[in-house]
Amino acid sequence: MNIKKQIHKYDPDTGEYVESFSSLTEASETLGIDASHIGKVARGKRNQAGGWAWSYLKEDNFVETDVLSAIAIGQGINPDEVVGGKYSEDNKGNERVSIEVKRKAKFSDTELQVEYVQKKAKQLQRKKDELNVVNKHFREYARIENTLTALNEALIEQLTLDTYKPITYEHPVTKGTVLIVQVTDLHLNELVQMPDNKFDFVVAAQRMQMYADKIRIQAKAYNCTEIVVAFTGDILNSDRRLDEKMHMATNRTKASIIASQILYHFLQDINRVANLSLLSVSGNESRINEDFSLSEIAMSDNYDFLIFNMIKLLFKGAKGITFIEGDPVEQVINVNGSNILLTHGTTIKEGQAAMQQVFGKYAAKGILLDYAIFGHIHFTNVTDIYSRSGSLIGNNVYSDRYLNLITKASQVIHAIALDGTIDNIKVGLQYADAYEGYDIQDDINAYNSKLADNTKERTTIVQIVI
Repeated sequence: MNIKKQIHKYDPDTGEYVESFSSLTEASETLGIDASHIGKVARGKRNQAGGWAWSYLKEDNFVETDVLSAIAIGQGINPDEVVGGKYSEDNKGNERVSIEVKRKAKFSDTELQVEYVQKKAKQLQRKKDELNVVNKHFREYARIENTLTALNEALIEQLTLDTYKPITYEHPVTKGTVLIVQVTDLHLNELVQMPDNKFDFVVAAQRMQMYADKIRIQAKAYNCTEIVVAFTGDILNSDRRLDEKMHMATNRTKASIIASQILYHFLQDINRVANLSLLSVSGNESRINEDFSLSEIAMSDNYDFLIFNMIKLLFKGAKGITFIEGDPVEQVINVNGSNILLTHGTTIKEGQAAMQQVFGKYAAKGILLDYAIFGHIHFTNVTDIYSRSGSLIGNNVYSDRYLNLITKASQVIHAIALDGTIDNIKVGLQYADAYEGYDIQDDINAYNSKLADNTKERTTIVQIVI
């Protein structure tokens, strides 16, 4: 007589009970799994069927080795010899459970108990070890979070002191050309000491002062009272690779404070001629985590985002300066009726066809772009529909020796007229020795920054005179 026997389904990873079926047939028909496969799993002939573990025994949490070990001990068999289980019924329909072993080896009750206790102790220790790993990761995460929280609180307290009270001006607004001042790829914190280029915080302060001077000249030339300052990423240099670590002026937390001070002076400088609207998108080199992602939450985990918000604190309540909130990946702003895309440029390929794809993506969203502004590769390229800016740093080891490219320090100013005309002015910033630079010496001393002046002078050409 064939009596139906219940079969029970378990999670193969955790051993947690999932559900029961009245028979193999019901389980097979319900889940579409071969009944013989399910039966083989229950008898220890297979590991899984349909992605599940199966057993004729019902437990809240079923680990097959534990159950079979218990049966083995009850029969006086060494648990290590168990290779599977066998379930059968007698002629009255009563279930009988037996086990399959490599060989039968009788042990005394004491030996079996010791064997079983040792095995359970090892399993318990493994669970403890796994839990310790999890707890260790949590403790490290909690410490980092607590440290960053304390750092943020200290920064907010420091940046809101009366010491940092900017002198700004609110100018009467007149309709006319609006300048978009691009600030991109500053790579502050990098040290460069090459025959054709030197860069550190002092040089950066000189070049930014030179940039502000040329911005004021253009603002007056266009009779402009409104300037959009667009930070398009990579304010700080990366510190992931060995050569980047070797060429760091200081750590990036300290560099963030020095960078905010340079930009603090720069913004006050150009505010002397026009009102400022500030916005920011993040770059790839300034990311805090090792991995790079274009999601909004990942791009806000970035020193560019941090520095922009530090600047907001420095200019909180200042006249003539407003901040535009937006997506840290890319933003579209409307200036004098023209839609301008602002992004760092990590994923943008240059060329008419490639840029038409970018324009097409936004057209599908109902936004018709007039121009795109980005940076990223440190080489200025101005066209009719897009402009890629250079960097503040100019030539460095990576571009010179890895890419065999020579670049110069530069940024780009964009003049957006009322009739839709867009003029692009490439501003060369390589030779700024005539400028004193912004006063950041106290910040440099406070944060123990290295300077390019302190590095060893080298030449790449050996001259032999006979």
